[in-house]
This record gives sequence, C-alpha cells and structure tokens, in this order.
Amino acid sequence: MELYIPRQGGGKIDNPALFSTLCLSAAAAGATAAAFGHFPEWASAMLAGRPDMPGSAQAPARYTLTGRAPVCNLDDVSQLRELKLQPSDVVTRDYAVSRAGALRVFQLRKWFGVRWWSWYDPRWSSFDL
Repeated sequence: MELYIPRQGGGKIDNPALFSTLCLSAAAAGATAAAFGHFPEWASAMLAGRPDMPGSAQAPARYTLTGRAPVCNLDDVSQLRELKLQPSDVVTRDYAVSRAGALRVFQLRKWFGVRWWSWYDPRWSSFDL
C-alpha cells in the first residue's frame, strides 16, 4: 500500500477528538491522486514538506497490512447494511455524513480501519486506518 498523510482533522473519515487516521491507497497512482489531485497544475515545489512538519518532504512509502488487521470494506454491501449506510454516505463530499459513518465503524471496535474506492478512480482502493 502507498501512503498519503493529510493534516489530521480535515478528512472525510476524521474524528480527531476520538481517533487520528493514517491514509493509504492500494495503488501508487491512488496515493499520488490523494496527495496532489486537487492541484490544477503540478510543479516540483509540491514535493516540498508540509509547513507544519519542518524538514519533511513528500515521498512515497510502502506498507503491508497483515491478516490481523481487519478492515471494514465500505464497498461491500453486507458491511454497508450492518452499518446502516448507503453508498452515497461513503462517497459524499458532506463530511458530517461520512464522519458519522466512520464513527459507527470506530464504535463497533471490530475493524482496524475502513476501505472504500478512490474519488479519483474507483479502481484504486483508499484506506483510512
């Protein structure tokens, strides 16, 4: 998995009072899109580190999840039913709705995080752990 670490508290899954998130993608292109997809033009300056992390730099990283880290698949209709969620609750840009769903996942304490499809391309799985 490829890593993207957004600022905590601003994402569609975040509930910073209860948990922080580690954002990953199953594809390098997915991590790149998550990090840079909102920029209309790309430039080398985008690879500079974040202002809130002095000395940092944007760089790809690879992680492996083991079978001991179950992830709630929000692309699985049975898990959506269990959580009383609709697909639109997952993909919405209304963060109050998506964060409420993430809170349900967190409160059940069954999963290490969530998986859903990337907004940029549904073939890329996105993960928040």
